[in-house]
Amino acid sequence: MIKLHEQLVRPGINTLGGNMFRHSHDAVCVRDDNTAENRKVIERVKAFPMTASERVNGLVEAVRSVVRTGFESVTRNSLSTGYPRSLLSIIQGKVEDTIPTALPSQIARPRLVAGWYESINREMTCLYHSPGNNSVLAINDDAHRGDARKWIDGCRTSNRILLGWNRIDDLGRFVFQKAAA
Repeated sequence: MIKLHEQLVRPGINTLGGNMFRHSHDAVCVRDDNTAENRKVIERVKAFPMTASERVNGLVEAVRSVVRTGFESVTRNSLSTGYPRSLLSIIQGKVEDTIPTALPSQIARPRLVAGWYESINREMTCLYHSPGNNSVLAINDDAHRGDARKWIDGCRTSNRILLGWNRIDDLGRFVFQKAAA
């Protein structure tokens, strides 16, 4: 998923599509129109505490969620990290749609950048719910929204044994899992 610094979003900025890793806070760019999707995003944004410094001349508040950008931009920014192109797989599309078809055979350490519960559940069904998976999962979740926590609570009621849920900082958590015997 895309990771960017918290940022101010100006009215009229288009919502774009794509994913990339960058920094430790998420942000959302939304159009300044009244579509149902944008109304949902704006309602979620209003739930976040804001300081006066996060509001500038009536600009839309800084938010912590998923940024969408173009595929070419994602590719360019991913390659700008210096990580070898031969070791990157850049797949266009929504994470929850592309993971089932492009899942690697092994995952060293799953890392989830939490969006909404529905996408977390779909992603983690593929990435983390494999039989015999004893692993550590790093989750970046907005503690105010808590959708990753909802997923973790669901694991506790299933056949999975979770050994711990430890806070890293305001957004990050480590989950230690041992698969049920």
